[in-house]
Amino acid sequence: MIHAEPPSGSYVEEACPETEGCACFGEFYPAYLADHQKPATRVWHVLGTLGLFAAVLLAAISMTWWLLLVGVIVAYGAAWLSHLLVEHNRPRTFKQPLYSVLGDFKMTYEILTLQRPLREPVPQRVDAQPIRSDR
Repeated sequence: MIHAEPPSGSYVEEACPETEGCACFGEFYPAYLADHQKPATRVWHVLGTLGLFAAVLLAAISMTWWLLLVGVIVAYGAAWLSHLLVEHNRPRTFKQPLYSVLGDFKMTYEILTLQRPLREPVPQRVDAQPIRSDR
């Protein structure tokens, strides 16, 4: 569903309803960044993504395909632990898996190319609210 005007409530709940998902990645990404404000969360996501890329490269070079599984475990393990222990929120992976992976790749690219600061939190929208834990 595409909104003709900005949502009146929280961005997370109206622009990206959990039942429908976002209409496009452009709607999803600001909410994704709001879930990754702490520098340590970003560091763990970048390290996990780089671990995944290294495992994919090693698997391709050595033809050892079980390394792909290791890469996925490293990437998701680092990301999920950072949400649990650092950011104290739930990853969006379970509700919007494709956009979550794309968001992780884009955030990693922006951090590595210095387009997004690592040590400064992303400003949160004024009307944004944390994801409620009762869902």
